[in-house]
Amino acid sequence: MVVGFTTSSSNTFPAIQMVSKAGTNAQSGYVLVKQSGVADSGFTCSPCRWGDYGGATPDPAGSATAAHGEVWLTNQWTNGGDIFSSGDKTFNWEAKP
Repeated sequence: MVVGFTTSSSNTFPAIQMVSKAGTNAQSGYVLVKQSGVADSGFTCSPCRWGDYGGATPDPAGSATAAHGEVWLTNQWTNGGDIFSSGDKTFNWEAKP
């Protein structure tokens, strides 16, 4: 299994992270997927909501007999935005737990 999620705090910018787990093995530690270099400060909000767009889908072309599957994940990150536009961006990646 794979889970994608966002982390942030008053001291850190939003980051896309994930964990994985295969069979009876222990869950992995956090894996940094993509780090936003700025806070989300677009024209539409302050502070901005976060994490509404995450998702995970099994790879439909993945092997049904392989020891591990493949998962495609989606989450959001930001380039900060400006007075004219939101900084929200979509990031897609493939994970092989």
